[in-house]
Amino acid sequence: SVYEVPAYTLVDAMASIDLGAYNPKLEGATLKVNARNVFNEQYYTCVSIDGCRYGEPATVIGTLSYKW
Repeated sequence: SVYEVPAYTLVDAMASIDLGAYNPKLEGATLKVNARNVFNEQYYTCVSIDGCRYGEPATVIGTLSYKW
């Protein structure tokens, strides 16, 4: 069988904030937010002989880190 997969465009975004720039007590702390598939585009991935699967939906992940 031959599968025809329609074209698609995915948009990802990332923001990072140095919290120490706003409050000296938070020096070394960073807040990051990553968003994948921002517009929740429905798409298919075809990467093996098993066939095609739906791609990942919109996902947002936040990370708080500290360096000392």
